[in-house]
Amino acid sequence: MREIEHYTLSNGIRVVHNRITTTKIVHCGIMLNIGSRDENPVNQGIAHFWEHMAFKGTKKRNAYHILNRLDSLGGELNAFTDKEKILFYASLRDVYFEKAVDLLTDITFDSVFPENQI
Repeated sequence: MREIEHYTLSNGIRVVHNRITTTKIVHCGIMLNIGSRDENPVNQGIAHFWEHMAFKGTKKRNAYHILNRLDSLGGELNAFTDKEKILFYASLRDVYFEKAVDLLTDITFDSVFPENQI
């Protein structure tokens, strides 16, 4: 049976960790506790809009770099929005875990919303 670890970082971010030693693939993600349930008629669709805009660029990466960074390493980057959350996630070889976390934190916390994309 796998043991799932839960802990909170000093900055308040909650981490859920499950180590599976039988594979060299890692799946990681950043989940935001916001979704369509938090919208109203004035801002309906804003959570899903934000999810898509996160892939349009950050302070240090353009859209091309974001979309191709993990692909060039044989990995996958994706996201979804539902009623309760936005989840940005990646799947790739375990040796590239740090690169995935760097990219995920960049699009989650340092996205820019290019005016020509809005």
